[in-house]
Amino acid sequence: MSAPDNPLVFPRRITDRGGRDVGHDGITLRDYFAAHALAASHVAGVEAVSRDAADAITARRCYALADALLRERERAAAAELADALGRARADTDDEAPR
Repeated sequence: MSAPDNPLVFPRRITDRGGRDVGHDGITLRDYFAAHALAASHVAGVEAVSRDAADAITARRCYALADALLRERERAAAAELADALGRARADTDDEAPR
């Protein structure tokens, strides 16, 4: 199974002092999803034996949720493409001479 698409979000152009484009940066979609999961986890709370254990549990859960969101995003895109192809085939069949 291949890794899900994980594009940069909020990329910005980086230029040198002369205004020449020297690249782009941003955070990955996985990091963005994990950050939002982290914010939500602080609302819900995490019970653990120690603060370090709670932090580790929270980090694992946040990235697990981010990975699940990326997989679902890819699955939904594939389903949408399959649906569009099915509609295109149906339209072609309707237009075929009989």
